[in-house]
Order: sequence, then C-alpha cells, then structure tokens
Amino acid sequence: MSTLTRRIAERWHCLWFQSETSFNLDVIRAGLGFCMLFAYAGLTPYINELYSDQGWISDQAVYLYRDHPWFQSLFFYLPDQYQLAAHWVFLVSCLLFAVGWKTRYVKWLVLVFQISYAYRNPLITYGVDSILCSVLFILCLAPIGHSLSLDRWAELKRAKLQDLHQHPAAYQSIYLFMFRRLIQIQMAIFFLFAGIEKLRGEYWWSGDALWVALNNYEYTNIPLGFFAEHYWLINLLTYFTLLVEAGYFYLIWQRSTRPWFLGAAITLHLGIATLMGLYYFSLVMIFCHLSFVRREWYARLFDGWRNKMGRMEMIYDGDCGFCKRAMAWTLAFDGLQQISIRDYRRSSSPLVSKEESDLALYTVNHRDERFAGFDAYRYVVLRVPGLWWLVPLFYVPWLSRAVGRPLYLWIASHRHVISSCTG
Repeated sequence: MSTLTRRIAERWHCLWFQSETSFNLDVIRAGLGFCMLFAYAGLTPYINELYSDQGWISDQAVYLYRDHPWFQSLFFYLPDQYQLAAHWVFLVSCLLFAVGWKTRYVKWLVLVFQISYAYRNPLITYGVDSILCSVLFILCLAPIGHSLSLDRWAELKRAKLQDLHQHPAAYQSIYLFMFRRLIQIQMAIFFLFAGIEKLRGEYWWSGDALWVALNNYEYTNIPLGFFAEHYWLINLLTYFTLLVEAGYFYLIWQRSTRPWFLGAAITLHLGIATLMGLYYFSLVMIFCHLSFVRREWYARLFDGWRNKMGRMEMIYDGDCGFCKRAMAWTLAFDGLQQISIRDYRRSSSPLVSKEESDLALYTVNHRDERFAGFDAYRYVVLRVPGLWWLVPLFYVPWLSRAVGRPLYLWIASHRHVISSCTG
C-alpha cells in the first residue's frame, strides 16, 4: 500500500471510526425523548380532532398525499376508538425512551409512532418532524442505552450486588462515533440548505426578515413595541441568523471555530423559542446540535464537578444485607463515581465511632463534616447528578418532613428485620 493510500485510509478511519461510549448519543436520546413526551402529552385532549377519521382530515383526504407505498401510518389501520389508547402507549414509550429502560426495543416503537403521527396529519407536519424522524432512525440503528439510562443503572446494580467496589466500564464501540457523525452531517446539511434559502430572499439582505416573521400572528410570542423603537436590533438579529446558518456547514467542523458556532446555533434556537414560541422545534434542534460536543468537553465538565463537590464517603453496616443492597442501589446511580464507601465493621472510621455507625448511616465530606441518617442521604442527593430526581423527597420542606424523614427512620429502626425477611 502506497503512502498516499495509507494516509487516505487513516483519514477515512479517523473520520468515521473512533472508539467511544454511547454518552453523546444518549444525551440526544434523553433530550429528544422528553421533548416528544411533553409535546405529544399536550396534544392528548385533541387526539380525535387531529388524527381520527372524524377530525380535521379524513383518511380519504390523506390518501391524496399517499403517492408511494412507504407513506404509512398506524392510524390508517386503527379504529378511532383505539387511537387514544395507542396515544398513551406512545407517551409511555417516550418516557421509557427518555429514561433508557429496555432501550433496544422501545426506540423502534418510538420511531414507528413518530412516523405514524407525521403521516396521519400532513397539515400540521413541518420541518422538525422530518428532522426528528431522521435522527430517531439513526439512533435506532446505533447501540444506545449504555449511558444515562436505567439499563446502565441495572447493569451497575447487578455488579455491585456482587461487590460494592465493582464499577464495570461503559460499553464502547467504533460504530457509536459513526452514528454520531451521521447526525452531525444531518444537522450541517439542514443548516446549509436553510442558509441558501435565506440568501435567496430580499428581506434577509435588507435586514427585515425577522420583523416580517414576528409580525405573523401565528408566531408572535412577545410584544413588539421595544423592537419597533430599536429597529437596529431587528437588523442585527436578522444578519446574525443569516451568518450562523450560512457559515455553520463550513465552520462547525473546525476545532477552533466549533465552540463559537455551536454556541451561536444554540443561542439562535433559544431566541427562536423566546421570540416566536417554537419551543418544541428549538429544543429538538438544540439536542441534535449537541452531537458536535466533543468528548473531552464532557470530561472536563465532569472533572470540574467532582472537584467542586469534593470527597464523599458513606459509612455503612456491611453485616446488614438490606444496607448492602441499599448501598448498591445508591452507588449504581453514581455514574461519576463521586462516592467512596466504608464498611465500619471491617474498617473503622477515625471520624465516626462504631457505636454511632450502629445507629445510622453516615456521610463524611471533604471538610470532615459528618451527616447522619436522613441528612447523610440528603447531603449526597444534591451533589450526585444521578440522584437529582430524589431532590424533592429530601429538600421540599413538607415532603421531606411528612414522608422522607419518617420513612428513613422507620427503615433504619427495622433494617435487621427487613434484611432477614428479604434474605
């Protein structure tokens, strides 16, 4: 193989095949899952009007759009009385897709339903539906669900039930990078054509395009008096939009310009959400743009978070089966491995006596401060991102007083009985 051929092969391999975890794709998966969940949940009262044969557009009317055999929808074959039940199946699927439970199966169900909704009522389908279907199809082909998911939590919990100090490495594959690259290309092409289309419009050259868009009653989301008095802001935002969309395709790939254009694209969509009320479109686009976030950016973010939060050591009773299972359950949510553990029966702590550890779980932080019982979990929950979903139980005053603290005290006082009953 010649030197030139070898270099071309190396470049090609570097372009498509680099080993990485599924974290980047799972960020997109979780974001899109919650976007679809909240967007379609808001449509629940209007399902019959939007997607049934007795609603806005009948099946016969949709047939006019069916000019090829791949134009299919589940709603073409479901009787009207079952469509609401199917809609709830989709909402549950979106939730499971977002939290990553049985991801390898649920993702296909989400894709089929998303296509079905888009094809059943073409009157309300627009660009975001096409983009979402394309990205979902790529995610379905990719081996996702190994990060930021309940699937990963279950894998860690199984390992920690055998040995609390185990932390299996996250799944890696060269194909994960390839699928992330495909999403990047999708976003770059979308912005390229959006920029070309804008360059053909005279309002974009004159700086008035944003004013024309905001004066459309469908998209007016804020009072326009301030912009009318400061029209130069309209001109500035119009040219900013034109610059970002026209330059994104070329400059998002460069190491030096990627952070600037990624930040500009996210800022652009936040502006669209604020000024025009297109929240669903903007959030879907923002999560798709995150495919350009480099792995080392996340690594620096996580290292900074760990350094800021400091050391956390949880002291537990290693002879209590229930305590060990509870610790495995907690540690499985600690994806950043911020928590260290100590079995006080085999390794005594210089800061907490055995008598104290017999009475309650303890957490010791980097300043050697001690937190016992309910407060031990309370300290950890706020500082471990995987446990943030428990923050209301530990920090909402009435909920923590009425449920959280009494529940912990009851479990702590009956832990040996619970342990013996559960084997």
